[in-house]
Amino acid sequence: RLEGLREEDEPSRVAEARAVSVYRWLLERGLAEPGGLRLGTGTRRGRCVSFRPLSELGVISGPAHTELSGQLPPGLFFESAQAMLTAATVAVIEEMGRWLQSEDHDSVLITVEGHSDRFEKDMSLGRARAVRDALAFRGVCTKRMRLQACRSWHPLSRTSSGPNRR
Repeated sequence: RLEGLREEDEPSRVAEARAVSVYRWLLERGLAEPGGLRLGTGTRRGRCVSFRPLSELGVISGPAHTELSGQLPPGLFFESAQAMLTAATVAVIEEMGRWLQSEDHDSVLITVEGHSDRFEKDMSLGRARAVRDALAFRGVCTKRMRLQACRSWHPLSRTSSGPNRR
């Protein structure tokens, strides 16, 4: 995770711009994979970007995206301009909910990231909410969950917009 930082006297958008700038620089030089880093803003002060390790709960088996089948890992994908969960996605979320409530993981803080393609302006937050609500319905405490609208910042595909709706 790249966190942009700013001083108190700087506008809030400066922190995000710093993180995006470093992300683009890393991509241009082949030092990072598209979609491989998460961007955010930190609560600490400074004129820099900091790196934080990220643990990710990934899907090993489940629905694959139809546009690039076999090229992408399975995941939680959405239809164009939709934030509604599909039956296949709900099955994956049920397993995630069980895992997150298990004794070893019942206190883990969770960031639910919503993504969209570049044409869907406000869908990413709605998708994150849909996943959060589904996890909460299955007993995961909402106080453990933080939502992140990632928009189209970390695309899985640069050639096809469908896989970026996750």
